[in-house]
Amino acid sequence: MQVILVGHDTGGACVPYAMELHRSKVSKAVFIAAAMLKNGQSVLDMFSMQIASNDLCQHSQKFLYANGKNQPPTTIDYEKSLLKDVMFDQTTAKVLL
Repeated sequence: MQVILVGHDTGGACVPYAMELHRSKVSKAVFIAAAMLKNGQSVLDMFSMQIASNDLCQHSQKFLYANGKNQPPTTIDYEKSLLKDVMFDQTTAKVLL
């Protein structure tokens, strides 16, 4: 069985990696307004640039390291009270309801 991967925003940076790891299991990839990494750039590089450019974003997320601090983060925990301002700052109130 094969799957179709869909990446949006920063999730788009992870899709190519998943495609490489599981080539036989992925039939297609769809990128919707997705971040694309430059050659040689890591997902962590992209997150670091995003965090540095947005002070509110920096205060709203915390990286969690389930595999140890010397390994890449496994999860990003977002402060729920700031999600609207960080993730949906261009969205009208009507859409957010």
